[in-house]
Amino acid sequence: MSDQKGSGLGLSISLSIMKKHGGHISVESQEGTGSTFHVFFPALRETPVAEKAQEVQLKDLSQKRLLFMDDDERIRILMTAMMDLLGYAVACAKDGEEAIALYRQAMESGKTFSAVILDLTIPGVWEEMRCEETA
Repeated sequence: MSDQKGSGLGLSISLSIMKKHGGHISVESQEGTGSTFHVFFPALRETPVAEKAQEVQLKDLSQKRLLFMDDDERIRILMTAMMDLLGYAVACAKDGEEAIALYRQAMESGKTFSAVILDLTIPGVWEEMRCEETA
């Protein structure tokens, strides 16, 4: 059993994505046994024509800073490695409180982030932001 806490399985998001692609999800569940999810994507009717590979030129990202927040350390490590390969300087936060602190620190130092990527659900952050708006 995992000690990680989340806010659900993300099934509503998964269903939304599947519907937008013309697919659907079904589930079979038995108490005490578990659940089986069936994911259906529409079949491709035509074979795609291979396009000529175009050389992609990446812009110089050496001055770009990225703030990334996720409660899963493995995802933070993976994202940092990927963005590092692309030339971004990445600051990671494990929760909303840490993300807000890093963001404020960047604003105060004048070294703002070029992009901020947050986990879909961030317990506590929206409540804090609402309190600041009313203050």
